[in-house]
Amino acid sequence: MLQSNIVLYIAVLAAIVVGAVIIKKITSCFVKSIILLLVIVALAVYFYLATS
Repeated sequence: MLQSNIVLYIAVLAAIVVGAVIIKKITSCFVKSIILLLVIVALAVYFYLATS
């Protein structure tokens, strides 16, 4: 159980990093900040729901 939570957490962190790099290369600063914030919130909600 704990092992799968760690793997899920690592996957979420990897998705945030990859998403941040892609968004940084594509969009302007303001739009990038909003999209990155939405992605982080969405992944945090998913992680919370997946572990509860």
